[in-house]
Amino acid sequence: MLPAALLFRTSAIAFVVSALVGCTGVPQSATVAVAKPESIVLTQPYTWVDVSSAFGRKLTFEYTMAAGNYTGSREDAGGVFYEGAGNCLVKKVASTNIDGWIVGSTWTQRCGIYVPKTTGSAKVYYYNLGTTTHIPGQPEHLIAGKPSSYDNANTAALNTVATTPGLSPVQAGIGAGLGAAVGGALLEAREEAIRVNAQFLIYQPDQAELRKAFGIH
Repeated sequence: MLPAALLFRTSAIAFVVSALVGCTGVPQSATVAVAKPESIVLTQPYTWVDVSSAFGRKLTFEYTMAAGNYTGSREDAGGVFYEGAGNCLVKKVASTNIDGWIVGSTWTQRCGIYVPKTTGSAKVYYYNLGTTTHIPGQPEHLIAGKPSSYDNANTAALNTVATTPGLSPVQAGIGAGLGAAVGGALLEAREEAIRVNAQFLIYQPDQAELRKAFGIH
């Protein structure tokens, strides 16, 4: 068994390799523009939390979607992508006991909600391109080009979890970090797709609460 100090290193590199496993999002080519765009309204900000833990380590993210109109922009056979204005999703480190993650750090991203046409779950999605990050005590940073290893690592660890039932993001980060040395080429190949494609959150908010917030029946 690896020592705890190795399993939870103090930098975001412990969450690296992400994109080696899991999807790279929904490319625009897999959708078509909505012919007659309609909007749904989120009357007040919608907030939920996601808690991940393993080996005594805990990381809590708080997500908030901004109030406003979410307009149908793209659609596929199963549903419609309703997109909010600007960077409408804020992800914040609410609490943690893991070194390297700073409480109060935030990421703001373009976002939206995917609404199925018939049956299925509504899902929150976001884009990495255009993300603004803010670490307490440091100036804001706009990810205008390729995402940093920090952001790639977070996305990847979550994608790893999506394909491995029972695996937490913290555990995924451990495995990803150990495999980083041999995964550079594949990570680079997927980086562009992760940057520009719509990404579904791996851990979605409660379905009933999400639908209620957006007035979806």
